[in-house]
Amino acid sequence: MDQLRHILALFSIIAMPPAMLYWFVFHGLLPFWRKLGPWLAGIFLTLIMLCIGYAIFLWRDPILAVDYGTQPIPLIIGLAFYFLGTYVSYQRFKKLSLKVMIGIPVLDPGHHKTEMLQDGIYAKIRHPRYAEIMILMCGIAFIANYLAVYLLLPFTFACLYFIVIIEERELLQRFGDQYEDYCRRVPRFIPSFKRDN
Repeated sequence: MDQLRHILALFSIIAMPPAMLYWFVFHGLLPFWRKLGPWLAGIFLTLIMLCIGYAIFLWRDPILAVDYGTQPIPLIIGLAFYFLGTYVSYQRFKKLSLKVMIGIPVLDPGHHKTEMLQDGIYAKIRHPRYAEIMILMCGIAFIANYLAVYLLLPFTFACLYFIVIIEERELLQRFGDQYEDYCRRVPRFIPSFKRDN
């Protein structure tokens, strides 16, 4: 179990910071990436992520120095979060293709038209992809039980919140009043269980 926890902690610290940076760089420099085209943009962004991940890997020992060990209560909490996140992931996967998830329609809107998602899990929350990451990261943090992964949570949540703000502006430009109406009806992350009268 200790080895599994270490692998989860290592994966988190190597993958999450570059992934968060990816979306800021992707959305922040969108006109530049569109000029490069989807393939070159994808290769360049992937290389940036790999370099950052490798740099973090080189510093893994001091970063993961504080290990709270295998504890039953954090493990149970972590598994509950993990299973909930997996459920959200499954529901999101039924509606959102990989092509859309990695941003191909945003990079090349002329060749890849997309419709606004409003059904399935998208009828409950506007950003299941980001909600799923938040929930899964909570699960991984409690299962891994390393200080560095706990400290990664507020960083991840803050990054995702700002990514959502940026993405919603783009969606509003793309879909206009339809998206504005959708935002009024459907919450960002936490589903509303109120019944419509």
